[in-house]
Amino acid sequence: MSNTLEHYIYGIISLPFSGPLRPKRPSLALVVSPWNVLNERVEIFQIVQNAGPWRDGHVERTYLLGSSTFLCCIPLSPIARDRLDEFRSVLLAEPVEQGDTALTTLHPRWSCEQWCMRSLEQLVRQGQVTDQFSIRHPRWKEVFYMDVMKTANRALTNPREGSYNGQVRVVPLVH
Repeated sequence: MSNTLEHYIYGIISLPFSGPLRPKRPSLALVVSPWNVLNERVEIFQIVQNAGPWRDGHVERTYLLGSSTFLCCIPLSPIARDRLDEFRSVLLAEPVEQGDTALTTLHPRWSCEQWCMRSLEQLVRQGQVTDQFSIRHPRWKEVFYMDVMKTANRALTNPREGSYNGQVRVVPLVH
């Protein structure tokens, strides 16, 4: 890929709350950003649900630090700058609904994490990102999800875990 150091796809871990002092499990979204400017406005690809059906939660230009639920970013893969439009098209075309996507053994229902994993799988299949996730393995989604949850736990329990890109915390994916 050309210009791979220009942009990166990150997983965003946030910690939504379902009630007073009752946190939900961490949620996952995808963000594309130039590799060194996460503290500026970024584009977020996600699905969201608020007491109704899942819907597209794509946000074109927002500050990660403006969210009270933001925990950290996880670097996932470089993206060639000259392929950003194709990359966006793939993610924007990814259906919100589960469709015939099989649920992982760790999720009894459709979730934002599963949408992100299906989206990553599409990006790999279409050559938009490198396969750093071993998607050919039949249980890659379970392994990836557990790695994301371990990363979230490390970020929660160790404030020194990771580094900072501007003021945005970046924690490497734990394997």
